[in-house]
Amino acid sequence: MLLAGCIGATDRADFTDEVNRRRSILRPDLVTEALDALAERLGTDDPQLTSISISIDSGTQVFEVRDPQQPANLDRYTWSLGWRGDPEPQVVSADDDLDARTFRASRLRGLGRLARLQQVVRDRLGLPDLRLETVTVRAAGPDRPELVLTLGSDRAGAIGTFTGGGEPIEVRRT
Repeated sequence: MLLAGCIGATDRADFTDEVNRRRSILRPDLVTEALDALAERLGTDDPQLTSISISIDSGTQVFEVRDPQQPANLDRYTWSLGWRGDPEPQVVSADDDLDARTFRASRLRGLGRLARLQQVVRDRLGLPDLRLETVTVRAAGPDRPELVLTLGSDRAGAIGTFTGGGEPIEVRRT
């Protein structure tokens, strides 16, 4: 007779925590690595951006950036552990005020502290199971970026809005 068993069994809560940790391939240094690579690619120390979208599960980061040689032009760059294709030109309407919705990469210190910002949302709402799903960066005004974190769990959702430096603006349950 052959008997089989598990050695070192893990309880359900620990298992779930580990699955959620492994689910996200996005490490904080990958965000800053992508911004550094963008600056190098553009030949500027401090790129001018209009938006950033980050998918935590895939690690994909999408940047809309003003061309440093032609600031009236806007291009989309996609990073997923390296650049994906060529920049995609974006249509800018005649009424679009790019200056009003542009921010510099140097104003995004909060992106290096995503784990801490996620914890702020969890603590303020009393929802420890929330996990980070997406991060969007948008301009609240000229050179005033806001980080918008979307978090979720099996039973709840939340949005945390922070300054580019990582100071809380609003935290709410969805």
